[in-house]
Amino acid sequence: MDASKALEKAKDIATRIAAPAASKHDSEGSFPAETMKALGEAGLLGLHVPTELGGLGLGPRAFADVMAALAEADGS
Repeated sequence: MDASKALEKAKDIATRIAAPAASKHDSEGSFPAETMKALGEAGLLGLHVPTELGGLGLGPRAFADVMAALAEADGS
């Protein structure tokens, strides 16, 4: 997966899962388990892990872009 595909997947997760649950997690102080599960299923939890260790091997820019997309949906 390249950086643009990773960002596309992150934006989809942010829109479909993270944003709708954000106020609930803020008010309850709860962990966004459903968002983390979706990120794992999309292969995004290993975004910046080297490919030889099983990750995507994408750089810090791709990581920052994905984190920014998620933070826009749920800043907590």
